[in-house]
Amino acid sequence: MNQIGDAGAAALGKALAKSKTLSTLTLESNDIGDDGAVGLGRGLAQNNSLNILKLYRNEIGDEGAIELGKGLAKNNSLTDLNLSVNAIGDLGAAGLGEGLGKNKSLTSLELEFNEIGYEGAVALGRGVGKHSSLLEFSYVDCPQGFGFNKMSPPGIAAVAELLLLHKNSLATVGTNAHIFATFVLVLDKEDPEMHSLFADHELWLQVGVSDAYEGTMFADEENKLPLVHALFDCHQTTTHFSLQQRFCEEIIAKRLLLRDGLLMMEAEDSGGRSVRSLALTNQNTKEWAKTYGTYLDRYSVAKGPPVHESKTCAVHYATDIQTNKAVALKIMRDKEQYAREISARDISSEGGASLAGCLPLLHREDPDFAARLDDEQCLVMPQGSRSLFEAINTERFAGRDLQKVRTIAYKIALAIQDLHNSGRIHGDIKPRNAVRVVPSKQHTFSYDETGGRVQVPDAWRQNVTGEQLNGPPDEEWQLIDLDASARILNTQRVTEKVSTGYAAPELAQWHFLHQARADKAPTVSAALDVWGFGVVLYQMLSGTKLFMVDESDDNLVHGRDKTELMNWLALDDERLERIKERETNGMGKGDGLRPDGADAIEAARDLVRLCLRGDPTERITMTQIIEDHPFFDFMRPQNSCRPDNDEDVATSGAGRDEHRKKKMRFSRRVLSLHKLVVPRRFSLFGRTTSPRLSRDDHTGDFYADHGHNELTELSTYHFFLSHMQKQAAGIVKNLAFGLERYQMSAWTEMRAAEVTLASLQRGVLSSQRFVLVLTRDALFRPFCLAGLKFAIDYFSSMPGGLQEHIIFIVEEDQRFSPWHTGIDEPWYAVDWEEGNVDLDDEIASAGDFLRSCQTQYNSEQTSSRRKQLDEATAKARSLRRTRDTRQLRETLENLNFDPDEVFGLAEDALSLCKRIPYRRRLFEEGAMLRALADHAGFQSDSEIAIELVAKLNMNATASVLASLFQDAIHEGSSVVIVVLEQDCLGDVHDALTSERLSGLPLLAVADESTFNAADAEHVGTCSQEVQSRLFDHLELLAWRTDAEVRDGVYMVGHEQPALIDELCSRAAKLRRSQL
Repeated sequence: MNQIGDAGAAALGKALAKSKTLSTLTLESNDIGDDGAVGLGRGLAQNNSLNILKLYRNEIGDEGAIELGKGLAKNNSLTDLNLSVNAIGDLGAAGLGEGLGKNKSLTSLELEFNEIGYEGAVALGRGVGKHSSLLEFSYVDCPQGFGFNKMSPPGIAAVAELLLLHKNSLATVGTNAHIFATFVLVLDKEDPEMHSLFADHELWLQVGVSDAYEGTMFADEENKLPLVHALFDCHQTTTHFSLQQRFCEEIIAKRLLLRDGLLMMEAEDSGGRSVRSLALTNQNTKEWAKTYGTYLDRYSVAKGPPVHESKTCAVHYATDIQTNKAVALKIMRDKEQYAREISARDISSEGGASLAGCLPLLHREDPDFAARLDDEQCLVMPQGSRSLFEAINTERFAGRDLQKVRTIAYKIALAIQDLHNSGRIHGDIKPRNAVRVVPSKQHTFSYDETGGRVQVPDAWRQNVTGEQLNGPPDEEWQLIDLDASARILNTQRVTEKVSTGYAAPELAQWHFLHQARADKAPTVSAALDVWGFGVVLYQMLSGTKLFMVDESDDNLVHGRDKTELMNWLALDDERLERIKERETNGMGKGDGLRPDGADAIEAARDLVRLCLRGDPTERITMTQIIEDHPFFDFMRPQNSCRPDNDEDVATSGAGRDEHRKKKMRFSRRVLSLHKLVVPRRFSLFGRTTSPRLSRDDHTGDFYADHGHNELTELSTYHFFLSHMQKQAAGIVKNLAFGLERYQMSAWTEMRAAEVTLASLQRGVLSSQRFVLVLTRDALFRPFCLAGLKFAIDYFSSMPGGLQEHIIFIVEEDQRFSPWHTGIDEPWYAVDWEEGNVDLDDEIASAGDFLRSCQTQYNSEQTSSRRKQLDEATAKARSLRRTRDTRQLRETLENLNFDPDEVFGLAEDALSLCKRIPYRRRLFEEGAMLRALADHAGFQSDSEIAIELVAKLNMNATASVLASLFQDAIHEGSSVVIVVLEQDCLGDVHDALTSERLSGLPLLAVADESTFNAADAEHVGTCSQEVQSRLFDHLELLAWRTDAEVRDGVYMVGHEQPALIDELCSRAAKLRRSQL
């Protein structure tokens, strides 16, 4: 301590200006005022050697501080400046701040106990923010207060600003976090411009060394503490933390983007401690830290994309912070579908969020929290171990491990049955909507060894199949996603949500043909879930999907598959044979299922066959599946023990008898079940199937011990094609192949293993429609009439009767044995009786006379000769028809038919049922097949329904188009053709914005004579959306006038037909893209 005053300090300043070696100048506790400080500031401006200047406890005010600031701006050597305990105010602080902004060398500035207020602190803060080398800044050094700088709350905030703006000024945070937080809160309130600063998460992660770690191992450069870590880790005492929750709520939560805040919370210090772990340790901030970054203040959502996302919802895994249990969050887009999920579980007067067979909803017991979930359209469920979709694709059991398939299928069947018993269907059974609710036992590692280490057992390494060897796991499976669920009521219709890859045929028809119109929706039926279960079971058993589906939404991809599903009758043999027993090569490496008992594969096939019936009334029920079908014998409690191995049983004569009896019982059980599920097929056969029906090649021993075994395996066809082989074999061949192109099947005798009355009847009863090809002699063939008789008996009592189920294809071409009404019908034949003359002799005589008449007519073509020839031709034909009829009657009687009854029924059918002329040209054949399918109620993938949109008062152009497309124009359109002409846009706009047409694809034809580009520019009567649909994305096809109104030198007659062809082609493509 000395008594140096202003004069002495000014002299020292002059000396300082000239000094080139002085590095430290200590002038603490003197009487230096503004004049002396001015001198020192001027000297400092010219000096480049001084490192330390201490002016602690003097009387320096604003004027002196301003000059010192000027000196700092020019000096490049000073590192430490101590101006604590002086009289510096806001103006002086501003001068120092300006100098700091230009200085590059200062690392420590001390200003405790001055008179700096808000404005001065802000100015200092700006200077510090521009300074790059300042490491220490002491402005407040009082653990319980704000020092003696006489600051108002805005001044306190300015200190916080100063600390925050400088990335290295952290010396006081570690010991005074509560004061620092107060500064920041005040600044946040008083200065809105600081909000963006506080929103920078990197600001809070700036690194420095807290005073609390001085002299410890953490004081080195590698262990510098980030600001936010220091805040949360600061202790007032050894047991009490400094930082309060308000700072977290007002600054971190409100100012930082959640994305940045979560990154900051996971940031670790050099000791590996995250911000969140420190915040959870701090008793003041623990509860806040639990909920920060959570959904609905309760769910910590797992990182990464959704575990499942579709056009209707997204599913995320999360942890419930209140219970620390894993949950799944299903966030739904559509409010109506969300409401169905909720209402589906309200199945009784007691209410509740649990429904038998389905994963329950959680956390809805609190009405207020349930309301928050409803606002968010969020369903909370226990987190399943894995969906069946994931299991099929990752666990190597589909198409291989029959035990595991059976176990999973049984648990899913139980869940569906529980749902049905509650009075609801699920409506969307598929692998994604079944989840395993407990983890499956892993089998790669063994825990049965000592030594404290997990080991991979030798048995796993030696397992060449990659399948589990220790039997099926004890798993529990439940259903999820009830937004397609509906009550089982006679008047209740299904919802619009359909996954077409797993949808029943009746749903596919509604979805594809009627664009899922609510008024066309089928009624709710448990058979819809049976179909979905059958598709899932087939996928697990075969290792393949029934159809190719889009993996993102489980919908069908190809138009031909959509057509096949709409026309579905029963599972075909090719698909059925994918469910096969493994054929091993001696090492167990073959493909297919590993059987676990006799008849296991046939039982599996049979269950799938019964589930996947096209007619919903012929599908097995879930109760029959669970209680009666042999496939699940192993799963039922009364059959929990595995039966004796059949190979062991059959080692003796007695054993073989027992083995045969067991198979007999097994076969009869299945047959009885089929009689319940498909009763009509069995009742109609009666005794006409005796002797015993022969088996097809694919029929296994499963059915071999009962006289009517094949009835359970009969294929199902769309059409039965009956014909006379000699005259119509080519026609039937073309029809069969043509129908296959449209995904429809046909029974023909050319493909039958044998042609007997029994096989004929089986074919008729296995077909949905009967088609008889009428050629000249077709109705004189006994098997053609027998097939027609079977069809009449079978279809007469069905809805629609014979008119809908029997169709005649008529050969009219004179070159190919044409059929003639009234002539080629046996009931019109005249019974020729002339004494004892033999009919064959009469036919031979008539033939000779006919040839003679033909010769005479060829040489003399007169009217009399022509009449003679016609009479001879008629007589010869009548005699042949009489002979054919006599032979036909005799054959029918030998086959135990009443000829008069058969003739009468056939004549009635001919008069009642539709006839379609047979056409051979390719384009005509396609139209004929589509007409056949349409009349039969089936769908072809080329069917187009067109709607014309034009002026209400159509001109000649629109009228011509309407007449050309008249057969394709009807309600339920799939493509819209817009006719653009003068002054049409108002009417076109009204039509295209109607609910019925708003979503349909468009084609556009512009009348060249009345509509041009100028008309398209004046579209004020059209909305922007309609304008975009018409003029931004469509090619306007030109409709040109025909040859009659053009100069005769132009050949333009081909243009309108070409346009029509192009419209048809484009409409067909658009239709296929819709399917």
